[in-house]
Amino acid sequence: MGLDGVELIIDIEEYFGISIQDGEAEQVRTVGDLVTLIQRRIDAAHATACPTLSSFLLVRTCVRQIVSNDRLRVRTDSRVVDVLTAPERVRLWRRLADLHGIRLPALRRSTVVQQLLWGGGATLFLLALVLAGWIDLALLPLTITVAVLLVFAAHLSTLALRRHPPEALDTFGELASHISGMTVASKQLHLQTFDSILNEVRPIIVQNLGVEENEVVAEASFVNDLGMS
Repeated sequence: MGLDGVELIIDIEEYFGISIQDGEAEQVRTVGDLVTLIQRRIDAAHATACPTLSSFLLVRTCVRQIVSNDRLRVRTDSRVVDVLTAPERVRLWRRLADLHGIRLPALRRSTVVQQLLWGGGATLFLLALVLAGWIDLALLPLTITVAVLLVFAAHLSTLALRRHPPEALDTFGELASHISGMTVASKQLHLQTFDSILNEVRPIIVQNLGVEENEVVAEASFVNDLGMS
């Protein structure tokens, strides 16, 4: 699925209470593929007693192992940054990925570092324009290229500073809910059949892609038939 599918995926995730991994989204070629993915999540929810609790207990176990404290109190509303140090957060993300195959959204830089990167980048491009205008406008491609290279170098040099959870995963409860959504759905669980799910998905696709309802059929390709780029 292309860039046009970003908002569609977000709306689908919110409507059905699921989390769709990047690798899964890339495998969705047709409307039927998307409906099948959702149906698997709903079926898994009916087969699992309490998926969110299981996910929370998994996260809590990993946290306790990382801090070497089997009695550490971890609550659903506990903020990740309040319980784990920056290196420990990196270890938690890696442990969940390596031991349990859970690929979470990447850790981010602190707000301060992000602001410095944006501000520094804007300043560099402004200097590139001013310098070229002061010396010779023919130098503009060169000064812009230098600015781009410096911004890219700054980006690479701060990759190791990505130690803060995404805002949507600020607490351990949110983290557990996200992990749970990778395997089960938490909404629209009354939908039992492929067709009933398709009927719920159809208006979401129509709204996001601006196509006609009769075009949204199971075999319709998002790229070839529905114009997703």
